[in-house]
Amino acid sequence: MMDEVRDLLKLILPVEETRRVSYEELFHEYLGINPFQLDHPHFLEVCTQHQVPLPQDLEVADSSPEEWLDFLMGMLIEPKLGQDHLLFVDDFPATQSSLAQTHPEDSQKTLRFEVYYQGKELGNGYTELRDAEEQKRRMENENQLRLETGKTVLPLDPHLQTAMEQGLPACAGIAMGFDRILMLAAGLDSLDQVQSFSWKRC
Repeated sequence: MMDEVRDLLKLILPVEETRRVSYEELFHEYLGINPFQLDHPHFLEVCTQHQVPLPQDLEVADSSPEEWLDFLMGMLIEPKLGQDHLLFVDDFPATQSSLAQTHPEDSQKTLRFEVYYQGKELGNGYTELRDAEEQKRRMENENQLRLETGKTVLPLDPHLQTAMEQGLPACAGIAMGFDRILMLAAGLDSLDQVQSFSWKRC
């Protein structure tokens, strides 16, 4: 699927070079840390080193590792990605991929990827999880974390669960940011410029 996405984007965007890197390699490259072993003191240390102001809810130890990683990715890594090439980031943590199939060689990772260009995420794709028991376990773990951090519990999708139990066929897909792709292809710098009715004009 990454090859198909690459071929499509090369037809639209002024880019030739493509690079592929794992989520773990990305954090090593930009921050010198292992995202699968990050604890709260280390997270705070990284933020201090890079002089990043922290939102109050992440200053406390009962915030989740997924929130720490999302923050580091968004603030320190993502804006630098794919400045002159398409960058595919794969093997995302299972804790950030509740509907993606587990990696066959490492249960901490999943068959999920994102694609970036000029510091913008253009797509998020994965191979669908088809194991009903694994899906239920992940949702229970995610909801436990949501409870512990004061968030609303998410209901289990009964239709998806039934499909998995009855034998969901192998499948994969990607959600792509069409507005972002159009903006970059046109050499513009604002989504407002490519939307008929932007949020500001609604």
